[in-house]
Amino acid sequence: MNFAPTEEQKMVREMVRKYSEANIGPVAAELDRTHRHPEEICRELGGMGLMGVAVPAEYDGAGMDNVTYVMALIEISKACASCGVIVSVNNSLYGYPVNAFGTEEQKKKFLAPVAGGKVEGCYALTESSAGSDAAALKCRAELKGDRYIVNGVKTFITSGNIARYCVLAATTDPAAGYRGIINLIVDLKETSGFKVGKVEEKMGILASGTAELVFEDAEVPAENLLGTPGQGFRQMLSGLDAGRIGIGAQACGIGRAALEDALAYAKERVQFGKPIATFQAIQFKLADMATELDAAELM
Repeated sequence: MNFAPTEEQKMVREMVRKYSEANIGPVAAELDRTHRHPEEICRELGGMGLMGVAVPAEYDGAGMDNVTYVMALIEISKACASCGVIVSVNNSLYGYPVNAFGTEEQKKKFLAPVAGGKVEGCYALTESSAGSDAAALKCRAELKGDRYIVNGVKTFITSGNIARYCVLAATTDPAAGYRGIINLIVDLKETSGFKVGKVEEKMGILASGTAELVFEDAEVPAENLLGTPGQGFRQMLSGLDAGRIGIGAQACGIGRAALEDALAYAKERVQFGKPIATFQAIQFKLADMATELDAAELM
């Protein structure tokens, strides 16, 4: 099997590397310190096609493949882990389910603005009592006429404080377990009964907001249902698989930045009259880091 990137993939990687080094890296510390959402960076990345890398061009995406997406996300995350996770959620946790399960009308209305980088999306699954046990949702969506009435609180939602659109996981019948789960596309800026709750204080990745989403008799058009009733849990698992690709790429980018910084420091730091990079013990550590990163990226 040939693991070498294509010419197009190498071109995209180099383009994103140059952009990230010039425009993201220099402001990463300030973004982290101030917890500021990198609005201007998101718009520029959208213009480059990076907010919807694998989304077809007819929905304002770049129409590329997931390998290209991973390469781009590694370069962004090397410069700023917060920017990396925002891009990841747009592409995967939000973009993937809408692209995979949405109708033509839903894709044009709810996918194109996000894939084109005009606004952000998020995926609202986690609750205080439902995380690993994703089938134990308490957020309730009751169909009344042509609308779902949604009540519940979502927690730890990445980009929840700034997103325009949300794929919301809810249950139509808690007694039905996973069979009662549905996914609704919600316009968070145009939905009465919705508000952003607590924005979490975190230890890192601080320019990416992590928020509560509160729904109190929120009305969501029934036409915003992804797929059909009963498909929600399968959609959820598929979307989470897509999300793991993005978070894995983010981790590789963070690791690559750590390796490059460690290597540069090892060449600068002098002990016993020599740069510590000349010591075999340090070389072993750097070689192990490089080997594990290469292996992780090939996964």
